[in-house]
Amino acid sequence: MSRQLAFVIAGVAAVIGVLLVVHLWRWSRAHPGQWGAAQSLTALGLVVSLLAVMLPLVTANGGEDPAVATYRQRVSSTCASLQASTNPLMDAMNSSGSIDRARLEKGLRNQVKAAEGAVATLWRTAPPDALADASAAARQSADAFFRTMNGELDRMSEELPRTASLQQVSAYFGSLDAAVRPAASEFAAAMTELAGKQCGVTTAPAG
Repeated sequence: MSRQLAFVIAGVAAVIGVLLVVHLWRWSRAHPGQWGAAQSLTALGLVVSLLAVMLPLVTANGGEDPAVATYRQRVSSTCASLQASTNPLMDAMNSSGSIDRARLEKGLRNQVKAAEGAVATLWRTAPPDALADASAAARQSADAFFRTMNGELDRMSEELPRTASLQQVSAYFGSLDAAVRPAASEFAAAMTELAGKQCGVTTAPAG
């Protein structure tokens, strides 16, 4: 049971309980020293109302369905995988300080491939019904992001010489980030919605 539904049930039961208390109080004032079957039933109804207030709150399960919580944990783990832990720029640097374009491209593509693999693993687990729409939106935005990212990497040879300077690579990273940022933002927002917490997406290393 969701916390929202639990509060609705508890609220209705609380109102009924208050009405029963008012009824008993008024009757007791009008008939001091008397107690009949009707009053006993009213008192029993009050006890039931109190239980109806407490039980939904106790069984609300922290406000989130266990299946939803479990799936969102999977999404959070995937989000962690989307944050690049290494900078391919370092592996692409020559002893002279210049950057080898081929090694840089390979490193970037490996990062994208790892992110695609992590997301594909998530999609193999069917989401609970409550997250079906959010999952579909995240999957669509993921496809758009990876398509954009790979398309930009296909054009790397047009942007950088075979051996590039740090300044050239820094400028390239800036243009790469600008090109993929809209798709990355949509992807991050969709994954944040699916995870129930902030989820970031790496677009390009800092040059």
